[in-house]
Amino acid sequence: MKKIILYVFLIFPVITFAKNTQVKDGLYYGYWVYKDKGVLKEYGVLANNPRKDAGEYILSPTSELAATDEIYIQIKDNVPTIFFCHESSDADLNVVGWASAKFSEGEMIVSANTIRFLKEDSKERISVGDKFNGKVVRLDIGEKAPIEEVNDKGFSIDCNQYLKANNYAETGLPDVEEPDPSGRKGILVGYPATVFAVGELGICSAFLNDDVVPQIKKGWIQFRRLN
Repeated sequence: MKKIILYVFLIFPVITFAKNTQVKDGLYYGYWVYKDKGVLKEYGVLANNPRKDAGEYILSPTSELAATDEIYIQIKDNVPTIFFCHESSDADLNVVGWASAKFSEGEMIVSANTIRFLKEDSKERISVGDKFNGKVVRLDIGEKAPIEEVNDKGFSIDCNQYLKANNYAETGLPDVEEPDPSGRKGILVGYPATVFAVGELGICSAFLNDDVVPQIKKGWIQFRRLN
């Protein structure tokens, strides 16, 4: 008597869980880090030096730092607000700004930022947490920053993943231009529209150039909780 072997294939529904990012409330500061022979080290792509004045962290430009780029992220009820300073293409200027953001499926998304241009020798005091008035620059498509390695002490953003998520390596960085506010006809004024990469400058912009030092190529932004 022949045995009939019946193969039963059970089809189970595949359930996909959205990756929700939960970061502990607090103020975080971005350091540029890389690994050298298994040891975590800092490198001067970022200032790596949170500065406090009268009990407040400040973003005011200073010529004393080897690098002027800084990023703070303030998180309250799992809602991030970014405060940043970027060195401008003009050596005498710095861009100071803030941006509201949101967490969505493992990414931090920024759709607009508010910026001001300050000279390097400016005496104006910009406190982290101060949502000052300035030029509002909006992106047609939000800037995505994938969040990794989340724990009680902080989290990380990898520039390679950032460029991939936004397709910036293929399309280039978004260029936001508007008519000259002073009214000059036919003149367009460009504004930095992104937080993590700005033109040839900015933190992750370096990854658009293959000829970079290993400390950059193998590094990432590590946000550490300050308070």
